[in-house]
Amino acid sequence: MVHVITQFYRVNYKNQSSELLLKRQREITHCFKQNLDHVDVEKVHFLYEKEEDVEFLKHEGIDKNHEKIVLYNLGSRMKYNLIFEYANKFLKDEICVYLHADMCIDKGF
Repeated sequence: MVHVITQFYRVNYKNQSSELLLKRQREITHCFKQNLDHVDVEKVHFLYEKEEDVEFLKHEGIDKNHEKIVLYNLGSRMKYNLIFEYANKFLKDEICVYLHADMCIDKGF
């Protein structure tokens, strides 16, 4: 089993069409849901930037109390050093993978 470390957020790019924003949001939400549903994923560690990012899960049809979701208030956008600090502190001796918000584990993993 693998632990996925990721972020999730509401897409809010400036000077972009609403069509593009919706398409991008669907992509990010799809990936988060796929990771939750993947048989080889033990937990999805959502290192969030803002509380509103957690609340936005509900809007996207994701229960923030899902048994596989681990919430951690990072308070900022992720940087690789913060990912390693988190994994070393909370996931020692576990198999971990960091995925950008628009990436998901697929078949054959």
